[in-house]
Amino acid sequence: MEPRGDARPYGGGATLNVLVEDVDALYQRMTERGEQMVIPLADNPWGDRGFGVLDPIGLVVYCHKVIPPSAEFRRFIQSAPDAVRGA
Repeated sequence: MEPRGDARPYGGGATLNVLVEDVDALYQRMTERGEQMVIPLADNPWGDRGFGVLDPIGLVVYCHKVIPPSAEFRRFIQSAPDAVRGA
């Protein structure tokens, strides 16, 4: 796997991951309000659709929902009947 062309080098700090029901609607509301997006909304092969926004103190908040992973990543995900992904 290669890094995405639009990926920025990690500069340290923290990222807060938030699981949401309607990531597309949240992204639309936040962009309409002019929030500073640092990770574009995208489907990711590891099994989430999400985006990152910068909060006022510089923390990246990554909002996402679970989607099926690509075949490439599916083989790395352990299967368990009661497993909850993305929590």
